Amino acid sequence: MISEVILKVAGMEAEESKPYYPRPSIAGPERCLRQMVYWASNTPRDKRISDRAIVVMNDSSFHETLTEDWLNKTAFRLHSQQMEVEIAELDFYNPPFILKGHIDGIITDMLGFEALYEHKAINYFTHNRYEAGEYPLDYITQCCLYIVGVSKLNPEITKAVLLIKDKNTSAYLDYVIDYDTDKDIAKIVEMSHSNGKKLIGDPEPLFVMENVVQGAIDRFRQVYEYVQNKTLPDRQYEINSWHCEYCQWQETCWAGYEEEYQQLAQDTVLDMEIEDLCRYYLELNAHLKEMEKEKDELKAKIRQVLKAANASKGKAGQYVIHNRLDKYQSLNKEKIPESILKQAMETKYKEVLTIRLIKR
Repeated sequence: MISEVILKVAGMEAEESKPYYPRPSIAGPERCLRQMVYWASNTPRDKRISDRAIVVMNDSSFHETLTEDWLNKTAFRLHSQQMEVEIAELDFYNPPFILKGHIDGIITDMLGFEALYEHKAINYFTHNRYEAGEYPLDYITQCCLYIVGVSKLNPEITKAVLLIKDKNTSAYLDYVIDYDTDKDIAKIVEMSHSNGKKLIGDPEPLFVMENVVQGAIDRFRQVYEYVQNKTLPDRQYEINSWHCEYCQWQETCWAGYEEEYQQLAQDTVLDMEIEDLCRYYLELNAHLKEMEKEKDELKAKIRQVLKAANASKGKAGQYVIHNRLDKYQSLNKEKIPESILKQAMETKYKEVLTIRLIKR
């Protein structure tokens, strides 16, 4: 009863899509430049954000409040929440546009050390990618932009603590970012997980990102110039990328791509470096096929041993072997009327790379 209403209410009360203007939250290199140009040029969207997505995004602000409540019970002190900072003057606008932002706060430890504080609440899968070693480039960029703004008020603040919460499991991951405003270089010097795992970048940082702030400003300049010239940048992601699946301009962006593809040259002579890559690709592919074949043969032999022992699970020295029976749902297309099946079918594209060796 209630579940049918909540998401609909969220959809009805959602604000109209915000107008484009340069701001720290959209300054990172992972955000599609072409999408930003569509947005800045007021190109009509192909689809609206789903009601559920609105609720998910709204939840993130509450997670920030919950985390702040827990922080207040620790020795850390959080202050200056939502303080506005001025970061840079974008002089390619007429009149010049002042790039501003509102920080999540300044955090102070027991010794009086202060750092910029930025909180993010994300889904389980993205959190796992970061935990596995992928770095959040957009969030790092946002933190560095804020440091530029904060350092105008307090030059001693050159570090940021980026705290990322997994909304599904309430696990936390944080990065200590050391930003050099003169060299425009961000260094990850520490990474901690709420499970106790900790990495220290000493003597070398864990990760280095160069041209952070200037790169963000250059991207805003590019968006401005593309809009003024009524042109578009190249697509940043492949046609089957999840980034495109979530984009509100997906259909507009990829319209006519099949015709564009037909116009691409098909007799181009490439350099020797590509030849070496092709050779290595084919060798690697051959090894993978042999290894997959060998793996399937070993799997069959292990299952035969279990079958002979009339068992589905057993031990062999240090190993536990379990041949599990999983149940899953499968769509039987033969039971679906053809008219309905046709309506459900969608035409999609994916790029398929093939390499063959020319016989000489």
